[in-house]
Amino acid sequence: MIVKSKHPVIQGVCVFVCSLISVCISAESKLPVKLVTVNWAPYFSESLPKNGFFSAISTEIFASAGYNMTVDFIPWARAIKGTLAGKYQGLLGVYLTAERKEKLIYSNPIHYSQEMFFKRREDASLTYRTLQDLKGYKIATVNGYSHASELMNADFLTLIPGPNIDNNIKRLIRNRVDLIVDSKEVILYSLQTKFKEHQGSIIPIKPVLKAIPLYIALSEEWPNSHAIMTEFNTHLDLLKKSGRVDEIISEFGFYIE
Repeated sequence: MIVKSKHPVIQGVCVFVCSLISVCISAESKLPVKLVTVNWAPYFSESLPKNGFFSAISTEIFASAGYNMTVDFIPWARAIKGTLAGKYQGLLGVYLTAERKEKLIYSNPIHYSQEMFFKRREDASLTYRTLQDLKGYKIATVNGYSHASELMNADFLTLIPGPNIDNNIKRLIRNRVDLIVDSKEVILYSLQTKFKEHQGSIIPIKPVLKAIPLYIALSEEWPNSHAIMTEFNTHLDLLKKSGRVDEIISEFGFYIE
């Protein structure tokens, strides 16, 4: 039974209370999803608005599916190890490997990373068409990253892991390595924001090594992971078809390749 009051104050209080209850119910209805990742600007970083464009896309997809996504930034090796062990619910921005696929539930591809080699401009003779052409050169990779499988399986190459891309750029500047490899966007962003004086002296080498899909992935150990991912993929497809995903990328100042 609904009781109506003619008193304006009582009516106002009732409207306020009902509105408050509605907001609370709406907030509580957003189920939490907590992911971990590493600072990898411009894709995701705790120093960027909305934690970067990839994080913004993922957050909006989850929200449209009824979930509240949050993210913690930790070292990548720990993020991978912890998620595979079930300590963390999932990963934001991860490459697909056979080992990870055994224990993680992957989304559909959200974006693509253009993995490229970078060199010192002064090394004009350093070019390549196939990986065989890079035999004998020292190539800096990032510890814990799953670079292009073609690169990681090339046992004739000299790969030297470093803790992060900034450290690798410093090693390239100081002539301790001949090449660095990572996402083109990540290296260019780091050069533009942290190594401005070297922007013109560190350059990419064509061709692109590989366009690698980026995903989110949830741990098999956490409850309802399959159902959550099914909903995520449904809303990812809807947002892509609506043009919203490209719109978010453009809002961050990037163009769609």
